[in-house]
Amino acid sequence: MSFPRETEAILDTEPGSRRSSRRYLTALFSDLSHSTALASASDPEGFAALLDQLNALFERVIARHGGTILQIRGDGVFAAFGLTPQEDAARRAAMAAVELHGAVRALSYPDLPAGQPHLTLHSGIHSSYVVAIEGDQVSGRLTLVGEAGNIAAKLSDAASADEILITEASLGSYQPWFEVAGAKNLTLTDMDTPYPVLRIVAVAGNPEPRQYRDRTPLLGRGAALVTLQASLAASDGGAARIVAMTGPAGIGKTRLAEDFLAPLRAEAHLVLRGYCEAGQNAEPLQPILQILRAALIGPADVSLKDRLSALDEALATHGETFAALLAPAREQRSTGEAALFGAVVALFDVLSRNRTLVLLIDDWHWADDLTVATINHARTHCRGRLLLLQCSREPMASIHASEVLELAPLNRTHGARMVESLAGQADAEQVDAVLDASGGNPLFIEELCHALERPLAAPNRAHWQSAPVPNRLAALIASRINRLGPAQRDLLQTLAVMGNVIPRWLFDAGTAGLDVAPLLADLAAADLVYALPDDPSLRFKHGVTHDVVLDSIDGERRALLHGEMAAIIEALHPEPDRGGVSERLAYHYGHTDAHGLAADYAEAAGDRALAAGATDRVRVQYQAALAALDRLQGEDVYERWVAIAKRLALACLFDAEPQQCEIYRQMIRRAVLRSDTANELDGEYWLAYLNYALGNAPEAIKHVDRAQFLAGHIGGAAMQTQVLSTWGQSRALACDYEAALPAIDQALAQQAPYKQKPGVAFAYAYTLAGKSMVLGDQGDFPGALACLEEAELLTRGPVHPVHGSIVSMKTAVLIWQGSWAQAEAAALSNIEIGTRTGSRYITAAGRALLGYARWQQDASAPVDDVARALAWIERHHQAIWTSLHFSWLCEMLVSQERYEEARRAAVWVLQRARKRERLGESVAYCALGTIPSPASPHAAARCFDRAQRSAELRQSRREQTLVTMKRALHEASRAAPDTTLRKLAECEQRFSELGMYSYASRAQQAQRGLKRPAAS
Repeated sequence: MSFPRETEAILDTEPGSRRSSRRYLTALFSDLSHSTALASASDPEGFAALLDQLNALFERVIARHGGTILQIRGDGVFAAFGLTPQEDAARRAAMAAVELHGAVRALSYPDLPAGQPHLTLHSGIHSSYVVAIEGDQVSGRLTLVGEAGNIAAKLSDAASADEILITEASLGSYQPWFEVAGAKNLTLTDMDTPYPVLRIVAVAGNPEPRQYRDRTPLLGRGAALVTLQASLAASDGGAARIVAMTGPAGIGKTRLAEDFLAPLRAEAHLVLRGYCEAGQNAEPLQPILQILRAALIGPADVSLKDRLSALDEALATHGETFAALLAPAREQRSTGEAALFGAVVALFDVLSRNRTLVLLIDDWHWADDLTVATINHARTHCRGRLLLLQCSREPMASIHASEVLELAPLNRTHGARMVESLAGQADAEQVDAVLDASGGNPLFIEELCHALERPLAAPNRAHWQSAPVPNRLAALIASRINRLGPAQRDLLQTLAVMGNVIPRWLFDAGTAGLDVAPLLADLAAADLVYALPDDPSLRFKHGVTHDVVLDSIDGERRALLHGEMAAIIEALHPEPDRGGVSERLAYHYGHTDAHGLAADYAEAAGDRALAAGATDRVRVQYQAALAALDRLQGEDVYERWVAIAKRLALACLFDAEPQQCEIYRQMIRRAVLRSDTANELDGEYWLAYLNYALGNAPEAIKHVDRAQFLAGHIGGAAMQTQVLSTWGQSRALACDYEAALPAIDQALAQQAPYKQKPGVAFAYAYTLAGKSMVLGDQGDFPGALACLEEAELLTRGPVHPVHGSIVSMKTAVLIWQGSWAQAEAAALSNIEIGTRTGSRYITAAGRALLGYARWQQDASAPVDDVARALAWIERHHQAIWTSLHFSWLCEMLVSQERYEEARRAAVWVLQRARKRERLGESVAYCALGTIPSPASPHAAARCFDRAQRSAELRQSRREQTLVTMKRALHEASRAAPDTTLRKLAECEQRFSELGMYSYASRAQQAQRGLKRPAAS
């Protein structure tokens, strides 16, 4: 068979105006081998019947693989793959060719010449750009012009019988899908350029779903792999290690982890993994439970008791705890923190006794508080060889890590190599466009390479470069999803509704009765969904991919899919058995019109999280329950709404968020409409407390004033004392010490008779610690430390977030006093409390306090640790007392002459001062006053004046003395020596009187330094 050399092909289309478009597609030519000899030796009717069989075969196979037949001439076919958008057109063409060759070999034909055992084809495949030109209204034809068909035809001519030739660049990254041979450079007739060509022998096996790592080589991560291997070696010495791999979405954290873990399985290390999810789908302790299930749940005929005994008889003592954690939903119950920690550590000790236990937890930034506490307890108590890998988008989500690997974008060289591996046919201009637009983000490079069949025009590159990476990623992924076939897109959207990580049981139930294997293979080939080794679940390529797919579903269809998922889950879990899947049911019903069921399951999930001690999960679920109830009407709904809101408030005490305030504003409005003064009082109180916890002193004062008025009319004695305590603490936050101290003392006096009771002890202790901050700022260190000592005694026992807050305040007071070593020890204790309670805020604050205490003892101590901790606090809206932290950071940065960064830290401090929190104002102004400013000679004086005024407003004797000393030292070069010496001597005396002996020593040393030149 021969085709026109100009390679024009005809495809019937709807008539229309003549338009052309440039497309990247793959051409396949297949021709019957030895056709002339066959025709000569055959009966004409028999050969015609053979051609009919071939034509039917061509149509059936090529359509099945997503191709379009452009021409059938006698015994040959010309087909195109990619006329409709396809990410894997070359793979589809090659698969079609392999199937065609096999089907033709299987055809029975009686007139075969002697020596020819069966019929064969010879085929050629090539990918490139073509121009598609629509025909006119009369012809109604589409003409494709370009080299794709021409080169494919020449490859077919060059192929031997039963041989499939494909240009290497066309097959590209899909080579692992096939057995290939005979890589060579082939110079085609009339063409000067030799083409690297491969011979496809067979399909290597359908990777369904696609394994994670068959696309690109790992590039630019050599140093990170070395660090991981060093951490593995360190854990072999018996020291548990946590390595945090951090970086933005798509930077390659999970891919790096997989490449590191792959050889470990072969080396007999035990690798277990879990993943964290955001939103309602996530259950408390999710990654821990996944790890426990992988380690302890074996064949159905082996009981948990036998499994524990087989591992180690000592684990039997924790049998009830494991049974409670791993039981079916109807039997699940809270185990208690101590039992949970003990069981997990015991299991990890056994599993890591004779080998290294490697745990990988993905998306650690979404880990719930109880998971964080459990993992960090295991880190400090496990005696075996334990390596914990955490993949996180936030560096401060892994603040307990032994090692932090912040993955940087790929450099130009590695980025170019990645582009070449993904799109070998890309020209230099396209490679540059991809690298310029991607910013070195590996996931973004992949998505841009997927888009290379639609080249990035030069005028559009500036738009790609200016848009944020997540937005660009979403746009590219959405475009790729839109080009899927309808069946593939429907399945992909169904999977997205199931979740980013889809349990096999839910997938099987949700697709029961459907032939999804080929569709799933298509999604895997499109690099959208994959499976990991030894993991039955399915996963989206990336969380960004999942989110884009979810957003692509219209509201009506999405609600329908969520309803279907909820019905499936309920069918799999009869009524008594739904507690363990309440999170999933709340999530799915929350996206339907079944608001009552959404509220029921969200409240149940919140209660379950509360029993487990996972307060962050409590907040997510209770807020979802309230949102569902907002869509319902009735007085019974109001009572239930208020009851949930009050339980939610208790979970917000230590991790307040601005959006929570609206719930209590709504509570107040609803209560006022019903003349329900008792609930109005509760709403005002909780709104005041939340604003206090967020560091918003003016709002806290406004609402606590209203609460105090209401409590005076209807509140009981206990409520009146609570309100009074919050009233005093809010004014202390606003540095209104004159009003704050009497109110705090009165509240303490009222609570004192009951301070040993568990419910009162923590409140009393926290109020004492708040008083210590006032006394410490004013320089009354004996009084401040006495308050803190009593507060710590009252909270002694199982660690609690209140204890962490008390130790934070103790550290601040010790820093004010200049007791640096004691402050360092307190900060370390604070970090440990944060670790054990799972409170990232307490841990982050402890890190910031620790960094400053160490810097005061050694000016070379790292500043960036403090900056990272405060960046996390800032992002999470935890503003209380932060003017203090940021002022210290400002001071540290100025000492390193990092003036622009210091000014940014000072801006935060001054913004906090506008909220009336002035604790760091003097320190920040003093630091700014020492920044060289030749253009503004009076700037320093103004800064020191403002620092002094702030200290006076707070009646802070210690701060006034510090400002005087810092100013005297800064102005020493311009002032008379006697004047400076006199001021320093006065400061030394005042510091000694206040018990600030380190500062007194510094003032004394400064005097000696000034006297020494005069003496010489």
